[in-house]
Amino acid sequence: MKTARWFATALCAVLALTSVHAVAGKDPLPRKIHIAPAEMPKHPNIVGRGAIWAALLAGPVGAMASTGANNDIETVYSEHLSKNHIDVGADLTFELIDQFTARGFEIVGEEQAEATMQIYVTNYGLSAIGSKGSIPYITSNLVFRDREGKRLKVLVVMTALVKDVEEKVLPQPVTSYFENAKLLMDQMRRMNTLAVAQALKKL
Repeated sequence: MKTARWFATALCAVLALTSVHAVAGKDPLPRKIHIAPAEMPKHPNIVGRGAIWAALLAGPVGAMASTGANNDIETVYSEHLSKNHIDVGADLTFELIDQFTARGFEIVGEEQAEATMQIYVTNYGLSAIGSKGSIPYITSNLVFRDREGKRLKVLVVMTALVKDVEEKVLPQPVTSYFENAKLLMDQMRRMNTLAVAQALKKL
């Protein structure tokens, strides 16, 4: 069963989604879109951090995680991403390019674009799913503006909106993500694929 904190995060996300949809346009988007670099929060957020931190300290990377400056799970996770060249914003951008292109949109430079997509990642990290393990998650707003800066549409890319997400991206022991960076990357990319596909249903 999902943790109470996961439900709280999902609830806040849905409330945010409701306010976003109030300003989202209903007209079709222009077909030529420029994607601006993703804007990221300063730090990741770990949902269920107590359970994740305890599992991490008990594992092979525990000694590293509990010494020096690496004394909190968010810092350890950020450094793990950086060390293994995992760029959350870039991976999300590539997924958006793939799925928008598949829908017939043309991704172009800023000068050729009829609209610009701005990616605002508001939250990302790991979420504990009860005793099953953890999954990567992401929450971001995609804001589309025309050449004059007028807002055309807002879409939300959000793990919490993917139905039965813990069955489609199987939770893994947190230590596995730190021992196997490829596993973490694969899980994140699978999550991005599902969350972006969910968001594009609103087009």
